Amino acid sequence: MIDKSKSVKTFLMALFAEHGNFNVEGVDTLNACYGGTNALFNAMNWIESRSWDGRFAMVVAADIAVYGPGSARPTGGCAAIAMLIGPNAPLVLEPGLRSTYMEHVYDFYKPNLQSEYPVVDGQLSIRSYLKALDMCYDGFCVKYKEKNGKDFTLKEAEYYIYHSPYSKLVRKATARLQFNEFLKNPDDPEYKEVYRYKYQQREETYFNRGLNISFEKLSANMFVTKVLPSIHLCEELGNCYSASLYVTLLSLIDRLSDEMVYFTL
Repeated sequence: MIDKSKSVKTFLMALFAEHGNFNVEGVDTLNACYGGTNALFNAMNWIESRSWDGRFAMVVAADIAVYGPGSARPTGGCAAIAMLIGPNAPLVLEPGLRSTYMEHVYDFYKPNLQSEYPVVDGQLSIRSYLKALDMCYDGFCVKYKEKNGKDFTLKEAEYYIYHSPYSKLVRKATARLQFNEFLKNPDDPEYKEVYRYKYQQREETYFNRGLNISFEKLSANMFVTKVLPSIHLCEELGNCYSASLYVTLLSLIDRLSDEMVYFTL
C-alpha cells in the first residue's frame, strides 16, 4: 500500500486505461489470507444477481508476504493470482455446498501502521486453522446430506486443496479430516488401531502428538493420492497468503493437465 486509503484496485486500473476502459467496478477486500476467497465469492454472487450486466469479473489475490527478522520469516513467500469469473467456465463453483467458520482471533495482525511486519502467534494460528477445518467439515457434512440424501465421506471427493502456509500444516489438516471422519463412525473396523481416541474432545487434540501421528499414518494414502499433487507449487514458492489456495489449485491442474477434471470449490 502507498497509503491506508487508496485501494490496490485503483492501481490495477492502469492495466485497463491503455485500452480506454474506465468502467470497471471494484473494491479491495482486506481479510488476511481469506480476502481473496471472499472476493471470489463476492464476484460469483454479483454474476448470479440481478445486478449483473454481462461483464466478466476479475479477482486478484495478493499480499505483502513478509515477516520481520525471527523464526516466522521462513514462512513468508510470494504470489499473486488473477482469476477471471464468468459463465461457461471450465472450473465450476457448485452452489449450496459451502461451509464457513468465522471467529475473532488475534493470531495474525498488523497494529503498527508504520511497519509492514505483522504480529504473529504461531501456536494460535495452527489451532485456529485446525479448528476452522473441524467446524467447516461439520457444516459441510450437514449441507451435503441435505442436498444429496446421504452422509459425506472423504471418499466422495477426488482431490482436496487447502490454504497452504507450509506443507507440514497441510499434512496435519489431512490427518485432521481423517480424525473428524473417525469421530462419526469410530466403530468401523478400519479404525481399530486408533479406537482408543474415541472419547477425545476435539478442542483438546490440536497438539496431541500421539493422536496426530496416528492419523497421519492412517491418512497417508489419501494424502499421497488426493492432496500431494496440489502442494508442489507452494513447496517451491513458500507461503502465498491470500493466493495460497489458488496456487494449490494451479498445482493440481498442472499435475492433471492431461485429464478432463471437474472441480468443485
